Amino acid sequence: MLLNKDLQQLTSKGLSQNQIRQQLLLFEKGFPHLQLQKAATIKNGILSLTEEEAEDFISTYENDFFGKVEKFVPASGAASRMFKQVFAWLDCRDHQDTIDRIITNLKKFAFYPQLKKVLDNKGLQLDELLETQDYAPIFTTLLEDMNYGNLPKGLLSFHNYEEEETRLAIEEQLLESVSYMLDKDDYIRIHFTIASQHILTFKDAIKKLRAKYAEELGKKLVLSYSVQQPGTDTIAVDEDNKPFRNHIGQITFRPGGHGALLSNLNKLNADLIFIKNIDNVQHQEWRKSVSNSKKTLAGVLVHYQNLIFETLQKIEQHQLTEEKLKDVEQKINQFYNLPTSYHSTSFEEKKKYLYKILNRPIRVCGMVKNEGQPGGGPFWVKHKDGSSSLQIVEMAQIDESNPTNKSLIAEATHFNPVDIVCSIKDHKGQKFNLEEFRNPETGFISIKSQKGKTLKALEHPGLWNGSMEGWNTIFVEVPKQTFSPVKCISDLLNEAHLPIGNPILS
Repeated sequence: MLLNKDLQQLTSKGLSQNQIRQQLLLFEKGFPHLQLQKAATIKNGILSLTEEEAEDFISTYENDFFGKVEKFVPASGAASRMFKQVFAWLDCRDHQDTIDRIITNLKKFAFYPQLKKVLDNKGLQLDELLETQDYAPIFTTLLEDMNYGNLPKGLLSFHNYEEEETRLAIEEQLLESVSYMLDKDDYIRIHFTIASQHILTFKDAIKKLRAKYAEELGKKLVLSYSVQQPGTDTIAVDEDNKPFRNHIGQITFRPGGHGALLSNLNKLNADLIFIKNIDNVQHQEWRKSVSNSKKTLAGVLVHYQNLIFETLQKIEQHQLTEEKLKDVEQKINQFYNLPTSYHSTSFEEKKKYLYKILNRPIRVCGMVKNEGQPGGGPFWVKHKDGSSSLQIVEMAQIDESNPTNKSLIAEATHFNPVDIVCSIKDHKGQKFNLEEFRNPETGFISIKSQKGKTLKALEHPGLWNGSMEGWNTIFVEVPKQTFSPVKCISDLLNEAHLPIGNPILS
């Protein structure tokens, strides 16, 4: 199936023949569906904190944590997806309602001053174009001249401030970090994962941010970035599961999804890591709620980490009594249900089992009430040994034809906004190898089209679902104000992206 000319292509990507054979085998056999046990809700698996409890956890983070902090921001998402409806309107005048909403509120967008200036330079008057309803030059200028159709989301102007100040998405990620990233050495460390074609533009933007804020913030800024490794790309196949080839006979490879970023995350060396998508930022006026929520999640992490580390040390030092063991069993029941077989084993066997499941990376995941957002959510998932644990589950991992699963999906109350705080070191301060806690059987196969031909694409286990399946997970309800992603341009007109008291026009 692989030709001699293919081997050179594999070598250039850092892929082995065996890796490709394994990927082709996955297309043949597919991925097993997860066995859902129940939806995670406030009654069963999601912590809903009172104001007093949240304040206690914030205090725990502020007073009991003294380590190195970093934020990990997947930022390779292309802005072209944000403008999908605009491209469609330019092509066939579709999505007129969206276009009308954008035009009506055009002055509220952060890019408006630059757009007007570029149009002026082209000899076009924005007011005249609006009056005559000649919108095409406005959008082509935005997408082509200003390059908004090709830049990554992180480098777009998201928010307006006084004195015509505008801020990029990466700029907002930096500024919000100051309020909750309590690093022991007064650093603000942010690591962005970006697309390779945007390295130079991104590097220039980071240089400007350092120059603008290093002195003003009074912090040491460490803004780094990495790209998704070519070796994480996956082979595409045709409908017969044979390598999909382009017009010159080369194998088609595709990025392996956000699960490929596990290798990037694995290279960080912080004691506490915040994970947040690039487009989930808010206008500065909404920042207090975000800051308190982040510090609360961090405090929950520190609290559970202390309990887990203490237990591991007691097991190692033979200081865990049977009475204390029962207390541990009760506490971990918040995020891990022990298998029935566990209870019939000896005291020594129980300690070994507990040590194994506790000695893993830890993550605390914020969950928002589901108000119709697409995507994954929190569930209890059964494992082969009869245990079950909290997991973020994508719909593609569920057999929705199963009536039981349909019922469990209907019972789900919350949504995954990718709002995570995690610890990737053990109780001795040694880094875990995150690849060891990934479940390779939780990938995805999706159907795509390339130049009119159908192809099948393979995605690695998702970063916050299959790639973190072996982590200890705690879910905490967070305010909906902390979740304001920008999936399309009109999302920038949502409340969290505007100054308080600045309503949009219908």
